[in-house]
Amino acid sequence: MELDRNYPQPLNLRFDITIFIQRSIQLDVKEENVHFYDYSQSKILDRDPVTLNYHQEFTFGKEVISPYFKFKIVLNSTFDPKKDINRSLYFQLKDYDNLVSEFKGFTIERINKESTILQIKITGGNVDKLADFLNALTREYIEKGLEKKNLVSIRTIDLLTMN
Repeated sequence: MELDRNYPQPLNLRFDITIFIQRSIQLDVKEENVHFYDYSQSKILDRDPVTLNYHQEFTFGKEVISPYFKFKIVLNSTFDPKKDINRSLYFQLKDYDNLVSEFKGFTIERINKESTILQIKITGGNVDKLADFLNALTREYIEKGLEKKNLVSIRTIDLLTMN
């Protein structure tokens, strides 16, 4: 999902999605007392809550625009027509603080004192989202480690070439 950060978006609203055929999606929203968030300023907007009732079919990559939200849903590399067609999915837009709090409860420990292998644990409700988070965290950790090793190598070479 590609969010338009310059457009006020509903906060904590559940967007239900059903993928019908490879390019067709149904979006359903029904909720009372919906508040809005300004992602460009990272703040909840001071406006009266509204009731949203939205039912629309559209295609991947096409902008979904209503008076209350604006975004695109795009296919990514994990899309599998055999698995995902007629599958019900959903997403929610959360404010920064609530999103961060979802991922605070993870731990990183060495398997044992002599090991260079780490064990990362996290608990939560959406296993796929947690796996994506842990995979991204691991990629960042490995990338930072490689950057550090490269910097040490460059400094060592500089030191050796000075003599």
